[in-house]
Amino acid sequence: MAVTRSHFSLLPPTLPCPWLVFNHGEHGNYSTQTFFNTSQDTYVMGRIPELCDKMIITCSHGWLILLDLVSNDCFLLNPVSMEKIMLPPLQYFPFFCCILSSPPTDPNCALIFGCREKSSATFCRLGDGEWTEQHLGSAEYFICATVSGGNIYGLTIDRTLLMVDVVGSNLVVTQLGSEKAPRTSIPGTSSFGYLVDQK
Repeated sequence: MAVTRSHFSLLPPTLPCPWLVFNHGEHGNYSTQTFFNTSQDTYVMGRIPELCDKMIITCSHGWLILLDLVSNDCFLLNPVSMEKIMLPPLQYFPFFCCILSSPPTDPNCALIFGCREKSSATFCRLGDGEWTEQHLGSAEYFICATVSGGNIYGLTIDRTLLMVDVVGSNLVVTQLGSEKAPRTSIPGTSSFGYLVDQK
């Protein structure tokens, strides 16, 4: 694979999407970003201040979800327009998955974290002043989630498929079907389930 590197820039690179973004630096300080263009086998290095010393939690609907582990600031960042949407401070906790329910232009947009240590989810709508934690029940222990066709789907640790709706200040969870997803594994490896959005 032929990979070329452009000069180091202080400005966000103007690459056609999609990008692979790597946040890196010395001694655990995320001070530099590398943007890899999957269609052109090229990459550029740059420094975007909004990404420095932040954990990139996930990317959804073209927005990065970022968390500052020192200040607990949590926000959305559009890496193309550089628009920033602040969320309530969020103290880091172990989570399996994070999902943005819809683009931030949707008034019902919510950010949802599935906890890794207990059957609960922490979420907020854009514009809320605080996060809400909701117990989901023993069978509703999310390991992954995705958005497809405007709906949120989650897979639990016992391989039950669920649909999640944000209704007012609550999450409404509906089990889909009575069958659990089959457990498959290769000897000597761990088995996890994944949800894939098919356009």
